[in-house]
Amino acid sequence: MTPVLETQSLAIGDDHVALAETVRKFAEQNIGPAVLRSYEAPFVKGLAELGFLGGEGFGFLETAIVLEELGRACAPGPVLTTVWAASLLRLAGKDTGALENGDEIGTVSLDGKYALCGADAQVLIAPVGDDWVVSRDFTAAPVESLDPPRPLAEITINSSEPLGHPHARGFVKAYAAALFAADLAGVAGWCVDTAASYAADRKQFGRVIGQ
Repeated sequence: MTPVLETQSLAIGDDHVALAETVRKFAEQNIGPAVLRSYEAPFVKGLAELGFLGGEGFGFLETAIVLEELGRACAPGPVLTTVWAASLLRLAGKDTGALENGDEIGTVSLDGKYALCGADAQVLIAPVGDDWVVSRDFTAAPVESLDPPRPLAEITINSSEPLGHPHARGFVKAYAAALFAADLAGVAGWCVDTAASYAADRKQFGRVIGQ
């Protein structure tokens, strides 16, 4: 019988619950305190080897489940930005193999000026005028960020090619909303589980506060 997770809002079937359980175990084994304090992401290649960065048969829901569990672990680094970029490239019919196997890091800029994890990325999707482009020839200068585990960079595009999807603008923002929501669902799940566990153990005036 598939184990039931304490808090799991996105896994809606047995296969999805099993996927979430697998990603959670991976996070427990590979994203410990030392990784969190370093803000580095040495686990990305391991995720790719397990197929967790996408690929054939790996849909948007499965991606969201992976991001939820990584959010629960507060995983630093460019996994979210990479799957965001890969989703948009896939939508436009472009090759995503290097992103899916962990050989390249991807990111997306909503304003053409700044991008999360831009300094680590080799693939950038960004707006230029009224069009959206793909660039592998850009510079990224780190800037002060409120979120050190997912740092910000100022980007300058040197050359690019069109993304090639007529409705790219809408999809860029829609994918961002869905993927970041999955990430934050994991953060919220961790908060609920941790608070409930604390309330079940913490005593005040001789009684468990969760009574």
